[in-house]
Amino acid sequence: MISVVIPVRDAAAVLAGQLGALAAQEVPEPWEVVIADNGSRDRLPEVVAAWRATVSGLRVVDASRRPGVNHARNAGARAARGDRILFCDADDEVSPTWVATMGAALRHCDAVGGTLDRRRLTPGAARRPALEVSTALVPWPGFWPFASGANCGVRSDVFAAVGGYDEAFRGGGDDVDFSWRLRERGYELRFVAEAVVHYRERTGWRSAARQAYGYGRQDPRLYRRFASSGMPPSRSRKAARAWAHLVVNAPRYWRSAPDRAQWVRSVARRVGRIAGSVELRTCYL
Repeated sequence: MISVVIPVRDAAAVLAGQLGALAAQEVPEPWEVVIADNGSRDRLPEVVAAWRATVSGLRVVDASRRPGVNHARNAGARAARGDRILFCDADDEVSPTWVATMGAALRHCDAVGGTLDRRRLTPGAARRPALEVSTALVPWPGFWPFASGANCGVRSDVFAAVGGYDEAFRGGGDDVDFSWRLRERGYELRFVAEAVVHYRERTGWRSAARQAYGYGRQDPRLYRRFASSGMPPSRSRKAARAWAHLVVNAPRYWRSAPDRAQWVRSVARRVGRIAGSVELRTCYL
């Protein structure tokens, strides 16, 4: 059996798109959809009720004991009945064969990550040309790639063996940490190109900067945990070169909307790394 887990918090405005995409799936085996409600205060019950008859095994579980997407993922996974668990987000839309493709892949490997396609749900001005459609697991310079939490799957016994998602990660880094712990324990993480999720990129500078800052703030936590496994450092000299590049090339970045957005993300992530390094007393700038 396959279980699809969707962590949700106040996402009623976009959840219908994802549930509609799941309703259109053709899956040649039993499957279910588990909404892990992380304390929503919007119209979530109404949205779920409208789709209950058309989405396979749709149910809601309480994941409100602790705020955070990772607590919701873990609560959803504990409630899942399947031997294979797929994760996607409320504001994206899976492709028509996503469940079947991911489920089939997990019969032959421990964990999988799929393609993120940003073209449908992200306005052109907010898209980064080189990242419109992913063609592999998400790279990390000089270290292991990882599967995005927006499009991944894992066998339920493997999920339990690694302890699920680490709820200490808030605002980013959780999917990186989960993928790397799989790697450390010898589990196989495979990319499945045919398993496509239409991904909704953050739009607006403030939203993009907030997301990038959260990622940067968790980077030192990743380094503290995985330095012993070979994750390369990011010290003062490297950070200084990166800041110099951002300052010197700022006029060029600001010539187009996608480049401006990339500049904002890069600056915000660097600022987040400084904050995380101070907070965790771990230098990763």
